[in-house]
Amino acid sequence: MKSKIAGIVFILGSLYYLIAEAISAFSFNDTLINTYMFYTISELGIPNANSPLSFLMNSAFVIIGLTFIFGNFYKFKII
Repeated sequence: MKSKIAGIVFILGSLYYLIAEAISAFSFNDTLINTYMFYTISELGIPNANSPLSFLMNSAFVIIGLTFIFGNFYKFKII
């Protein structure tokens, strides 16, 4: 049962990351192809004129990190 809950946490965290990245990339002040070819993912999180939704990407970085930590601790019965 703990493995199933950990798997659900991993899936939800990953889905949030992918959706937040896609929304941030669409709102980046360049074409979508240029955004992925010439910029790094970290640049989506830099608050400047090019990235108006940097807070969304930064929250995705934090949430995916927390889900990895929680999922691994929960799976290995430390919590």
